[in-house]
Amino acid sequence: MQIEDANDNAPVFSSPTFSFDVSELADRGAIVGRLSASDDDADPAHSVISYRLVPSQWGGDAFAVDAVTGIVTLAASGRLDREKTAEHYVLTAAAADGASLPLTATAVIYVNVVDENDNPPQLEKALYEVEVAEDTPVGSVIEKIVATDPDEGNYDCLKDACCVCSCLRVLNVCLDPPAVSEDHLIYEIEEMYSHMFSISSMGELSTRMPLDREQEPFYAFRVIVSDNGGLTNGALSATCVVEITVNDVNDHTPDLSDVPRVATVAENSPPSTPVIKISAIDLDEGRNAEVITYCFYSSYHFSIQDRLTFKLQYCRTLHSHGVDRDINILLTGLLFPGGFA
Repeated sequence: MQIEDANDNAPVFSSPTFSFDVSELADRGAIVGRLSASDDDADPAHSVISYRLVPSQWGGDAFAVDAVTGIVTLAASGRLDREKTAEHYVLTAAAADGASLPLTATAVIYVNVVDENDNPPQLEKALYEVEVAEDTPVGSVIEKIVATDPDEGNYDCLKDACCVCSCLRVLNVCLDPPAVSEDHLIYEIEEMYSHMFSISSMGELSTRMPLDREQEPFYAFRVIVSDNGGLTNGALSATCVVEITVNDVNDHTPDLSDVPRVATVAENSPPSTPVIKISAIDLDEGRNAEVITYCFYSSYHFSIQDRLTFKLQYCRTLHSHGVDRDINILLTGLLFPGGFA
C-alpha cells in the first residue's frame, strides 16, 4: 500500500520578517535581498514554492521579486530618494506551493533606504548683506551663516566654510582649527580676511579686529560650505556671498594741518578785507563731516566770514608802531573748527 502525499502543509518562511538595506542610488534591477521559504510536503508538486509581492499602495511598485528564487530587486519602474520619497518601505511577501489549490504563507519585508551623499548643503540665503558701525566692539556677532544638509549621518557634517576674498580670489592657510557644533556642522574661515572676522561653531560671524571705515569701508567675500562627502560620492558644496558695509561714526576731528600758520595783511587795510581762506578736512562722511563751523578762542580785530574766510572785523586801523608796513598775523591758537556747543 502506497500512501499518497496530501497538500496538508503550507509553506513556511524562514523568518516572519525580513530586513534589507538598499542604497538610494541603487540602479534599477539591483538586488535588495532574498526570501527563503520551505514546504514539508513530500510531493514535489506540493512543495515547489513560488514567491510574489502582495500589491500595496505604498511603494509596492518600487520592488519586484523573482517567483522562483525569491530574490527581491529594485523594479524597472522603481526610483528611490530617501529625502524626497521615503526612508523605508514595508512590503508583504507571499509564498505559495504548487498544488492546484495552493496553500500560502506571508512575511513582512522591511526595506531601509540607505542615505548617500546626493544633496549639497543648503544655505539660507545666497547673499548676506551686513551693515555694521565702525566702532563695533571686537568680538561682536554681526551675522549668522545658516547652512543645512538634508543628507543624514556623516554626510550632513559640513566640512568647510571658506571665505574667499572677492578681489584677490586667494585662499590662505586657515588660522584657526574648525569649530564643531553639537549638530556636527563645521565652520572655518580660510581666506585673507580671517584676521578680521571669525566664525563660531553655530555659524556666527564676528569681528576679530577693530573696524575703520576710513581704512576699509567695504568687505565682500564668498562663503563656501562643503559636506563630508564619503566613499561613494565626493564632497558637495554650496556658495553664498557676504557683503559687509562699515558705517561711519564721528570718530575723527577736523584737520587744519594744511592751513598756513602765518598770514600777512597791510596795516592800512580797511575792515572786511579778506586775509586768508581756511578750510578744514574731516575724514568722516555724511553729516559727521558735512557741517564745519569756525570760531576764535579770542580776537579783537578779526572774525570769520562765510565760515571760510578770515577777515578784518572792527572799524579801526591796524598799526605797526608808527611804521607803515605789512603786518604778520600769527594764526596758531587763534581759530579752530567745530565752534562752541
